[in-house]
Amino acid sequence: MAPRTERARRPAAAGYPSPVDETLPAVQLSLTFLPEPRSCGLARNAVRDFCAAQGMTELSDDAVLLTSELVGNAVEHAGTPITLTALSRGGHLSVRVTDDNAGRAIRGTAEPELLSERGRGLLVVDAIAAEWGTPRHGTGKSVWFRLP
Repeated sequence: MAPRTERARRPAAAGYPSPVDETLPAVQLSLTFLPEPRSCGLARNAVRDFCAAQGMTELSDDAVLLTSELVGNAVEHAGTPITLTALSRGGHLSVRVTDDNAGRAIRGTAEPELLSERGRGLLVVDAIAAEWGTPRHGTGKSVWFRLP
């Protein structure tokens, strides 16, 4: 999957997204999930519903895919409760997935094997998100993305 060149993406180590005009009204959703596979579907549905409620249906498919990748990674690798936070402001959607595992979220440097079923999560995020990052906090980390 070739990355789009028209976006101004920050590298994963950059931390939090660049500010969107904070004078604009914002709506936030925050949910906590257990580290179990069914949390991926619950998170996808929550983000899809949030996009619909915010009139952001054009972002919904990408947001749901990226949310699924991040929550799936947290379920598999963190083993701690997972907090999903979605924020809508000024036509932008930011989603952050937070866990309490101190291990780093790492984007692979090589493409996975052609028929591999795993190993593409952050590569997909990198290819689709306008920006994304992986800040650390206290005992854990967050992985966030912003659309468009």
